[in-house]
Amino acid sequence: MSSKVDFIGTEPTSMQEWLYTPTAAQTTWTLNYTAGRLFVFLNGIKLIRDVDFTADNGTTVVLTSGAATTDRIEFSCFDMGASS
Repeated sequence: MSSKVDFIGTEPTSMQEWLYTPTAAQTTWTLNYTAGRLFVFLNGIKLIRDVDFTADNGTTVVLTSGAATTDRIEFSCFDMGASS
């Protein structure tokens, strides 16, 4: 779970979550999120932004390595629509 130190300024007030089962070797997802406030999890393990994935335009998330059909991808975005 996130802590207050993940955000500078005000404490998060809302959260949106998405859960996906990827296609074979899928690397890209399209969803609306607030850049800088998105967490990505692969099989319950939090991925590191700019190392394991990129997500900086508010609509596209790209994994560094393709996911398997047996994987579970979860996206969590705090304060949708807030500036980061």
